[in-house]
Amino acid sequence: MRHAPRLQLRHGQIALVLATTLAMLASLLAVELIRSPARAWKPYTHTWSADLALVDAADGSVEVAGGTYPLDERVAAALLAAPEQYRAGVIGPDAFPDLVMGQSVVHPGTEPGPDGVPTATTGDWLVHVLDEAWDAQEDPRYTALERQQVLAFAYGFLTHAAGDVWAHTFVNEYAEGVFPALEEVASDAEAAAVALRHIVVEGYVGEVTRGFDAHPDREPVEGGVSDDSTPRVGLAAPPDLFVWETFVERPRVPGGRFGGRAFADAPANGQPTAERGPLIGGFYGLHDSLLRTAITPAGKLPWSKSKVRRKVAQCATVGCRVRKVAEQAGRRYALEWSEDVAAGLERWGRVGEAFVLGLFEPAVRRQAQDDLCRNDGPEDSATRRVCEEAVSTIDTMLWFLQDERYLTTQGPRIGSMLGAPDRFLKAWDRFRRVMRFVEDRLDFLVPQPLAELVTRAEEWLSELVNDAISKVLGFDLEVWFDALRSPGTYLDGTYGRDLPGSLSVFNDRDLFPEDARERVDALLGLDTDLDERSKHPPGTELDLDTFSPLANTAVLSRLVLLDGAALDDLLTDLLGRPVATYSGGTGGDPDRLVRRNVMTWSLGGGEPWLRNIDSDHAWRRDGQPIWCTPTLVGSCEAESEAVPRDAALDGGTGTMPLWESCVLRPAFRTLFADWQRKGPFDPFPDYGDDPSGDVVNDPAPPESSLAVVSGARSGGFVAPGTVLRVDAEETDDRGRVFAPEDLVVRVRVGSEPLVSGPAGTTVTLPSRSGPVEVRHQGGDPCHPVDEPKGGLVTYDVDDTPPVQRCGLPNKVTSAESWSLDWEVTDSGAGVGAASTTVSDVGSPGQTAVVPRGGLLSAYDLGPGYHAYRHDAVDLVGNASVLTECGVFVTADGATLRANLDQARARGDVTQAAYDDLRPPLDQAAGAVLQGDAQGESSGLQQLLDLLAQLPGVDPDLRDRMSAHAKQRLAEL
Repeated sequence: MRHAPRLQLRHGQIALVLATTLAMLASLLAVELIRSPARAWKPYTHTWSADLALVDAADGSVEVAGGTYPLDERVAAALLAAPEQYRAGVIGPDAFPDLVMGQSVVHPGTEPGPDGVPTATTGDWLVHVLDEAWDAQEDPRYTALERQQVLAFAYGFLTHAAGDVWAHTFVNEYAEGVFPALEEVASDAEAAAVALRHIVVEGYVGEVTRGFDAHPDREPVEGGVSDDSTPRVGLAAPPDLFVWETFVERPRVPGGRFGGRAFADAPANGQPTAERGPLIGGFYGLHDSLLRTAITPAGKLPWSKSKVRRKVAQCATVGCRVRKVAEQAGRRYALEWSEDVAAGLERWGRVGEAFVLGLFEPAVRRQAQDDLCRNDGPEDSATRRVCEEAVSTIDTMLWFLQDERYLTTQGPRIGSMLGAPDRFLKAWDRFRRVMRFVEDRLDFLVPQPLAELVTRAEEWLSELVNDAISKVLGFDLEVWFDALRSPGTYLDGTYGRDLPGSLSVFNDRDLFPEDARERVDALLGLDTDLDERSKHPPGTELDLDTFSPLANTAVLSRLVLLDGAALDDLLTDLLGRPVATYSGGTGGDPDRLVRRNVMTWSLGGGEPWLRNIDSDHAWRRDGQPIWCTPTLVGSCEAESEAVPRDAALDGGTGTMPLWESCVLRPAFRTLFADWQRKGPFDPFPDYGDDPSGDVVNDPAPPESSLAVVSGARSGGFVAPGTVLRVDAEETDDRGRVFAPEDLVVRVRVGSEPLVSGPAGTTVTLPSRSGPVEVRHQGGDPCHPVDEPKGGLVTYDVDDTPPVQRCGLPNKVTSAESWSLDWEVTDSGAGVGAASTTVSDVGSPGQTAVVPRGGLLSAYDLGPGYHAYRHDAVDLVGNASVLTECGVFVTADGATLRANLDQARARGDVTQAAYDDLRPPLDQAAGAVLQGDAQGESSGLQQLLDLLAQLPGVDPDLRDRMSAHAKQRLAEL
């Protein structure tokens, strides 16, 4: 009841309401246009880089890193059949479902939750768009061509995000931050500076994008003349049904007061969030308000339209209860208005089309120029030039939105959604056509007051838009337009004007560092100076081979078009080992493979890796090397120059497979070029963001082993100082292995510090005796080793030599032989070998080595004491020496007689010499037996005489026997 008077006012002054609402809508759009520099790549740069992928895909495959990889046949066919929808998708959330929702919901994600993470991310939307597009391929509501249009649009939409991943990484560095909220721009000088720097850097790159006309000179184009000769892009929206169900739709609330007419504040069809932004959300709010006006709390509907008409006619003839009739008429109007709103939302795809064509299609601006200035003289006239150059982006958008396809008779019928009656809209169309006819042909007949009214209305609308934006920003909109027109002057600090509002602090200091333009030009591959208009010479183009951010965009745009199998084939070729990141677990099913997209699939298949395409470095967990995240352990310690920032501004979750996988990170560094590298590092250094394990591509660590490379070993015993080599070997029978040079080992000997190194690293065991635990483990990029827990070997170090004691006999005769055995014991590895070195063997000063247990004959020893050197060594090389032992050798006539027989047997005497020596020795031996000392002495003396002159006697034997004889004679 209380809403009726307001509705009556709307009905009575609908023209004013419509104009005011349109002005408010235009203001909202214009404000969003100012925020839209968060796009990073200008739309033409987006579509140009995407066209490189589109052209490459024309034969059903794309070339990446020197290899050619096929597209799914359905994707290839869709790109060929619907390139305009693909390009519209590449404009992406900058226009669809409209600029407002795209920029406030899809682009940045929704507001972060308590943990600082957005509740619905850009990645969630990308997954949703791709899934909806593939689901549509089996939906009978679409024609065959519409299915291809949907698919092409979806892949373009993902390509937009692929571009922003690199674009914002580049732009945010020079802008010194993520594009801020507009309320911050108005109050914070640094925030305003970040926003202005964004516009400048993006515009500067846009000016040197191939084909883009950055110069205001008028040139012939498309049959006319314009100050913008940028080629037509070619853009078209996907089917309305797809835009409605994918982005706009909210589920109906069944039954209840509104009988299924109301929309729930909830997502539909798997949408990531119910948030739709202020524009669509405003229409949903309007729809809800209208229903509450039209339908009573008891659920009673208003009179039908025919009954309202009858009652109104009755009032005019016989009278009626005017208040009741007015109330019912207002409620009926509200109900039908709500239906117009609902119907318009279902056709919201046309609004997206209006945005993309009105804002981002150069040909449309030329059409607006031709239409708005058609009566300002010939194309080559000064008045026509002045008029066309004054047509701004906002003018183009407003001109395009007034097209009957969007405002009155077709599409979403924005006029009806804003409450204008059908009769008014039809009358409006007729009025416009008549006015256009009169203005074009009979301009002199147009009543001047009416023409003045139209002019004033246009000026009022323009001023309303500018005032709305200026209030938000805190300064005049002309600053932004000046930056867009002359970005070079701002980049090199030659803008030569006073900046207003919060930006005024930059009148005393530069907006950019002194070398900013020089650095950007170097990245762009430019070596030309700016002209007097602060523009590069006409035809100047950036060098794609030099400008890494855009080159990376072109590579990632191609990867977007590949299914999981092709992506894995590419990675397999790059890495020389089988990769199953994107195809694992699909069983080769094409319908599953196509949903494993490089922009949506995370390592391990969890939540999407992309959070926010307004941010930067989205492939990482943080913004290193430019920004770091204090809440991430190690982030702000990884690079001292990084600036801390809020975790909510991080662009990714740190789970992009190409970066995060321990197997794939080398492929990331091969596919993309790093222009932000600091110091002598490899491209894209870790900066504290270490890779994660990859159970699909490298499920097990390498096996480690130990081998003794120097030092003896016996059983469990080893010599002190034994050197061990630690090896690692990959054993995966499916070839999921790293190259040997990528393998590492870690080993700990006892409680000593950890030793790390490549496979083949050596360690040395201690010198002290006792058991020593050696823990070892192999690692690779997927299996880092902190503390070895795998292999364990216990070695018993033995540094104790054998213990020796002298044995018997210690006194022998020259005719005796005996076994050299003595006590040798070892408490460790056991005795390995023992021997005796005997002095004066054969002749004085000569020695002989006899192994333990070997026979020693006194025949070889002269008279007197012969020292022993006992040597023993255990099984691991520990040695001991015993020098206190020896033997005393004596002789008499009898033993020397026995020695003569030994000499003949050994060949130390000839037979003749033997025969000559035997008689005296027989005499001496017999005398010994009889106890005849004199007889023994006589025999020994004869022996000495013969030995002195007799030939045929070995010299050493001669000397030993002579010495023994003399020793015996001295005793006798």
